[in-house]
Amino acid sequence: MQALHLIIVGVVVFKLAEYTTAETAFLLLALMTSLGMISGGIFMGQSRKLVLINVGQHIITLAIFAIATTL
Repeated sequence: MQALHLIIVGVVVFKLAEYTTAETAFLLLALMTSLGMISGGIFMGQSRKLVLINVGQHIITLAIFAIATTL
């Protein structure tokens, strides 16, 4: 499931980068991912630490994809 998520995020970042700058694409996706994961974590009753770890991991992944689009 994680691999599928990474593939989808990569495709979305590359498509957004065609229309905007990579930094803008990263910020939009980071915001959407963070809000979605925070609300999902709260709904599932996860601890704050676990939610922050998950959100941090996805933001780092998005940053890597955004950097890759500028190379």
